[in-house]
Amino acid sequence: MCPDLCSLIQRAGRAARTPGTKALFIYMVESWVAEKHIDQLSSTYIKDPDTPIQARMVGNSKSKGKGKQLVGMASVAFANSVSCLRIAFAKYLGDNSGDHSEDDHP
Repeated sequence: MCPDLCSLIQRAGRAARTPGTKALFIYMVESWVAEKHIDQLSSTYIKDPDTPIQARMVGNSKSKGKGKQLVGMASVAFANSVSCLRIAFAKYLGDNSGDHSEDDHP
């Protein structure tokens, strides 16, 4: 799970950087994400969509890398989205350059 959508966009962009190379970016998330429901109209989300909503322990008890994983609200909303993901990216990035309506992208 990426902590924010900027990190996700960066990782997806690394899938194929060489001209002429074909690639597929698959985004897999942990099962707890499906249990979280994000209100994208809430004042917290509007003010900062990267506000962490999930903190869970990662690593095992013998691991020195044990700690909390923080995931922003926008990342969880993106993972649970049933609409066009290009629209989700455009909204997150504040892209007002074109028509990003749900009707145009089922």
